Amino acid sequence: MNDSLSPGRGPPRGPTGLTILPDEALERLLREVHRGGLPCPFGRAQLLARGLNREAEAADLLFGLEARAVRAVLTAVLAERRSGSAPGANRPAAP
Repeated sequence: MNDSLSPGRGPPRGPTGLTILPDEALERLLREVHRGGLPCPFGRAQLLARGLNREAEAADLLFGLEARAVRAVLTAVLAERRSGSAPGANRPAAP
C-alpha cells in the first residue's frame, strides 16, 4: 500500500514515479532493456547495482515486469511527453 495515500496523510507532494525522471534517463532504461543489458524482470537492487540510483527510487512501476511490458510503458511515457500532453512534457534535461 502506498503510505502517501493512507488516511490522514493526503495526496503525495510533487511529482512521483516516472514523472521525476528526465527523458534521457527513460531512454537509457529503454535502451538497456532492449539490448538485454538490464535483464527483466528487475527490481530496485538491479538498478542500484548499475548506479541508477534516481531510477531505482522512481521506477517502482517497472519492477517485476517482463521486458515487453517495460518497453511498452517506457515507450508510452516518452511518446506522451513528446506529444506535449503529459505533465512535465518537454522538461529540460537533467543537469
